Amino acid sequence: MNISPLTQNCDEIYKKREHVCIGISPFNSLFSEDYIAALVKWASANFERFHLFLPDEPTFYTLEALGYSPDDCRRKMKKQLNWLKNKINHALEKNGIHSKESHLLDWEALKKNKIFQSELDKSFGLFDSNEEFRNECLLSSRWVLENKIDEKEITDERLLKAVKYFLSEIPLFAASNEITGTNSSLFCYHQAISFHQKLYQKELVLLPSPGQGYGVIQL
Repeated sequence: MNISPLTQNCDEIYKKREHVCIGISPFNSLFSEDYIAALVKWASANFERFHLFLPDEPTFYTLEALGYSPDDCRRKMKKQLNWLKNKINHALEKNGIHSKESHLLDWEALKKNKIFQSELDKSFGLFDSNEEFRNECLLSSRWVLENKIDEKEITDERLLKAVKYFLSEIPLFAASNEITGTNSSLFCYHQAISFHQKLYQKELVLLPSPGQGYGVIQL
């Protein structure tokens, strides 16, 4: 795996190798069982601890923004997420890990985490109260929708539904170390967008935890 930390501070956090949190996206063909197994192998060999972050329940917001009815959203979610969680389980087992609960951050686990809930409230609160933060979040959600539907179909109503998914991810971008109880943590994903760059260059009203970093991961 090749890691590109976003900033010098992110690189210093990466070099500590204390914890890595890897984002896993539903409805993304990149996350095959073999790819997830490779991520798990790398994480377990190079860090003291690791977690896989799966924003499963917030997927509802993206599907709703794409125009699916609530019943269709739930049906598509259930099928896709059962399939994806099976792949995650098999990937962990391939690496000799038989307890997914200690490595998977899905909504069932996160809803019980008081720090996550506090960070989540902060994200939604800033979206409502800070225009610059709101615009950056909407821009990020527009980018997601542009990869799924024609730009002409993207309305304000759809954006306000889709942005709830992005807001639900922000706590892990900004404070996965505090959420998992580690001194430092590197959040890893296969790409970074403008929001991530601005977050870690401290250009937003929201600041990342001092022990939090971000790295772009590539095979």
